[in-house]
Amino acid sequence: MVWGSTRLRALAVEKASSYSLHMLEWKIVDEVEPAQSEPPPAARWRRWGWLWVATLLLVAVGHLLWFWLQVQEGRLQADIADAVLREERALRGDVVTERWYTLSDPDAPADWQEGYHVSFAHAYDELPMPQIMVLALADDRALVQLTYESEVLDWQTLRAYRLVGQEWRRTPVDGFLQKNQRAMMGQGERFQVVASEENIQFLEKHPEWWLDVGALQEHLQTTWPVSCAECSLYLTIHPQEFTPFTLAPTTAPDRLPLLIPSPWLFQPDWDSPLPPANQYRLAVAAAVVAAHTYPRNASGQGRLPVGDGLALLRMLQQAEARQWALDESEHRAVRNEWRLELNGQWPTPFEGPLPTTLEDPQPEERERWLAVNLLLEKQMALAGPETPGTLAAILLSYDPSLFRWERFFQALIGGSMSDLESLSRDYVLTMEP
Repeated sequence: MVWGSTRLRALAVEKASSYSLHMLEWKIVDEVEPAQSEPPPAARWRRWGWLWVATLLLVAVGHLLWFWLQVQEGRLQADIADAVLREERALRGDVVTERWYTLSDPDAPADWQEGYHVSFAHAYDELPMPQIMVLALADDRALVQLTYESEVLDWQTLRAYRLVGQEWRRTPVDGFLQKNQRAMMGQGERFQVVASEENIQFLEKHPEWWLDVGALQEHLQTTWPVSCAECSLYLTIHPQEFTPFTLAPTTAPDRLPLLIPSPWLFQPDWDSPLPPANQYRLAVAAAVVAAHTYPRNASGQGRLPVGDGLALLRMLQQAEARQWALDESEHRAVRNEWRLELNGQWPTPFEGPLPTTLEDPQPEERERWLAVNLLLEKQMALAGPETPGTLAAILLSYDPSLFRWERFFQALIGGSMSDLESLSRDYVLTMEP
């Protein structure tokens, strides 16, 4: 019994301990349960209300910031447009030429400044005012596209402006364009053309600005005394304004590195009867012709033309470029423009030297230049497309120190100076229909 009582007490204690443990576990669960319950409805509404208020404030601030940026950008674009229009009015003669420097970036390179100054040499009153589009902004610089449209004109160009103090002033555009990746535009057996992607896209979209360089090379090879028959032409379209179409210096005797400006930056002559695209194509053709036909050693004779001989050679190169780059109606328009300048007056072309350049020529020099070019045009009309190369070969056979260009034309027609005038006067002075 004692043992049995002891056993019963032990079981009772064990049962009590087990009961206590279960009670402890239940209490713990009972204390955790209230933390999982939802907050009162008023608290929930307060919390969501603050979130909505914060969201609305962020949206309002965002709209205000966007509006402020739009206003600032609009003011910026308006300021740039004002600078462009002020410059356009100056180009039309509303501002005296001596004030060109008030419109340009004073920190621009000197050669760019000189080219910019020259661009004010003529007033173009009939040129329409452009449409203006700001393409890019970078720090204090802006890249702008200008579009000129009229019944006879559709032309686009790029300009850059820099903020100088409180004014936007014209600045070189190559800072925006020269970092572009260069891509191969085309190549042939002895030439290749390298240009930026923008120029490639432009010329593909506007093929009237370009010409078949390879075909022109082949033509020169067969009709001209080419001074470097095996030379390869490396033509680079570069992003610089106010620069000529020119050969770059090279130490390689078989390379012709020709540099030409981008069509986006080409400066047309608004006095020309040709639209900008035709002028550019003609300039490219003239540069290719000159690169291939300038006599490095006078076809092996070691004598280079000078004075009137050099001037006549350049006229022959230009005549070749015209017949290659222009169709007959464009070619005729150029001839008739020259006849308008002569105004029905025979200029006695052989009474003075030929101008070697057309930069600010004297009136009588300009008249002689017009007359000789028309005489060459007449000869091409009579003898055919090989005329410029044939005459160049004859010219290079002369001793430069003995060359007299009036005798050259006398030999060409087989007569005297009076014969030349009587045979050529009507062609030189009469407008073509």
